[in-house]
Amino acid sequence: MKALSFIITITLICCACSSNNNTSCIPTEGFWQGYDFCDTTLIVNNPSDVERDFVEYINQIYYMEKDSLKKEFDEFIRYISLSPRSEEFFTELTEKYLYQYRSTPHIESMYLTFLERYTASPYIANENKIRPQMQIADISKNTVGSIATDFTYTLPNGSTSQMHDIKTPLTLLYFNNPLCDECSATLEEMRNNTLLNDMIKNGKITVLSVYVDDNPQEWKENISHYPSNWIVAMDDGRVIDNERLYVLRIIPSIYLLGESKKVILKNAQWNDVKKELSE
Repeated sequence: MKALSFIITITLICCACSSNNNTSCIPTEGFWQGYDFCDTTLIVNNPSDVERDFVEYINQIYYMEKDSLKKEFDEFIRYISLSPRSEEFFTELTEKYLYQYRSTPHIESMYLTFLERYTASPYIANENKIRPQMQIADISKNTVGSIATDFTYTLPNGSTSQMHDIKTPLTLLYFNNPLCDECSATLEEMRNNTLLNDMIKNGKITVLSVYVDDNPQEWKENISHYPSNWIVAMDDGRVIDNERLYVLRIIPSIYLLGESKKVILKNAQWNDVKKELSE
């Protein structure tokens, strides 16, 4: 398992007990031992200190097996639920560090475990579970190891095909907009990558570029920007987005698929794809 790059020096600060002296607010063991979740003084006055501690907490539980992680999150959720402000603050931090795109460390599988325990917790109000339940549904789509959802794509001449009909051992899905600055930068890197071009030439991989925005004319005017050895297509009618076949939280969004269209990389960055292809 890869090492984490965001390890910091712990600065955990133990709060004084809250005014009601409810010691159940204060864990007696574990990472948060001595921290008073009912006293929100630190959150209000020194949120960056608590945020650093939270990052260290994630670092410490990163390597836990899933069953142990479930128990850890159950306890953590029980404590943060003791104060509405603590619950709000720590759930926002969890999303920020585990789910926001290109965050560090962005561990979607860990965030999914947190959401599952959060929505199952008897300590969390039902109305607070609505958005997390929607996130669970989104994250559960096209997970690594699952078969990627098939979709219809439209070529510049108006003909259509199915993604699953691509026959090469590997398929690279590149959801993008040619006028997006980051899409353009990624496109240039991909265009000039010798390994990718060799794999395309040898029939090992197909790159399917899919325009996913709502201006087909814009796409047609920029088709010449794409390499001639790619399949360049659009999502006519924005079915992928409207039916949430793929949850494209940011573009470009890249998926690497293997045999039988099994997901190898999901919402990956090009550097991750390069590394995978070179192994």
